[in-house]
Amino acid sequence: NGVKHIIFPEIFEENILGFQNIFEKNQIDYGIFYSLKANKSKELAYSAFNKGIGIEVSSYYELCFAKKIGFRGNRIICSGTLKSKKYINLAVKMNTIISIDNKYELQQIIGKGKKSNIILRINTLNYTSKFGIRTSDCSWFYKKISENLDIINFKGFSFHLSGYSLIERIKSVEILLHECNIANQYNLTAQIIDIGGGIP
Repeated sequence: NGVKHIIFPEIFEENILGFQNIFEKNQIDYGIFYSLKANKSKELAYSAFNKGIGIEVSSYYELCFAKKIGFRGNRIICSGTLKSKKYINLAVKMNTIISIDNKYELQQIIGKGKKSNIILRINTLNYTSKFGIRTSDCSWFYKKISENLDIINFKGFSFHLSGYSLIERIKSVEILLHECNIANQYNLTAQIIDIGGGIP
């Protein structure tokens, strides 16, 4: 009655260690986040928590599950477009890192009046997509954030890709490095560039 899958958390944990070894060998300040939307296994989410890495959620219900496991604060990235009010409310309350996709989300967070951590998700290659902020609109966000630094803690950037092209991923990182320089002009310092998931 339905497809069954056998999960090997040991292999998942070996993969975490492999990434950590590469980052540390190259002296890179890093964070690893398990994407719950792309990987529905609850067992792997518990493994992620036990191994000390973060989790990326994309809905209110996924955030509630992460909270139940024990994830808190900057060990959670809240992504997903068209975030519901209760999702944003809980994300702010839990002091997570919120990935902003549009003006509405940023304005909602500012309206809460509570210090919040955000990254801006940029549509770096200007796909026709509901995901991410077009580079041409970035200046509006920088200005709005710089006017609300008592509320918004700007952490950095992520980007939206429509596939798994390594060339497009590299190009997107280059674009975001350029955006870091522009953000500096608004007294905003990026600490994070989220390079995305789907690593084959």
